[in-house]
Amino acid sequence: MERFVGKVAVVTGSSSGIGKQTAKELLKRQVNVVGLARNLSKLQAISEEIKSQPEIYTGSFQGIKCDVTREEEVIEVFSQIKSKYGSISILINNAANMDTVTEEISTTTIEKYDQVFNTNLKGYVHCAREAIKLMTDDTSGGHIVYISSLLGLLDYQGSPLYSASKKAARVFSGALRYEMIKHKRNIKISTIYPGLVDTDLAASWGGPMPENKNEILDTETAAKSIVAVIDTPPSLLFPSNVSLMSCREKAQTAEPVMLFMGVVKTAYMSCDLPLP
Repeated sequence: MERFVGKVAVVTGSSSGIGKQTAKELLKRQVNVVGLARNLSKLQAISEEIKSQPEIYTGSFQGIKCDVTREEEVIEVFSQIKSKYGSISILINNAANMDTVTEEISTTTIEKYDQVFNTNLKGYVHCAREAIKLMTDDTSGGHIVYISSLLGLLDYQGSPLYSASKKAARVFSGALRYEMIKHKRNIKISTIYPGLVDTDLAASWGGPMPENKNEILDTETAAKSIVAVIDTPPSLLFPSNVSLMSCREKAQTAEPVMLFMGVVKTAYMSCDLPLP
């Protein structure tokens, strides 16, 4: 992460779960983090925690209240970021909505459909578009990471709306990646597909949870894996799509994957090959 020391990363959905832990891992590596979330009090609590442990967290943290589904809020927040920092190097698009994860098509409403797609797809589009405007083409390059879900790769019938939103974002990420290549922008695009992660959001989703916590990922493992992807050389297009699965999930998954960086605790990091 040496090339990102002193640089700025924007992390959405940073008030809890994967977003919060990823922000912390970046801060440990002297990356300055702007955390976006709807819950300002949680962001303030994180800021106090960071300030109280300067020997651990060597980057600075600023929390800003932002609803990524509201385009005008996203534009205003990135305007503030530009005024204070000038540019950014990393965007972690992590904000997600799982409220409709077990919703069935036959009983859903258009309001619930909008709820999940506005966060999981439109929110990603809003933030990616504004982030690109603030990314420079210097030697360190830029990196946009979208935190998707293993359900965005699999045809899981128990979660049609959530899975569809994550699949749609995968298509968008692929298109954005080659748009950056077309315009010769030094910006990498990676999509991460975590399996079940031990977060408050996952615990409330209403689906089956394993009794043994060792069978699912912890947020620290997931965050460190995400940071490892960001730390790949800027000249390397690969990895473009990365799956994070526990050993048990990998055994149950029929998706063909190629092992990328071996085992990280109980997590496998696997990537598909990028298109030529």
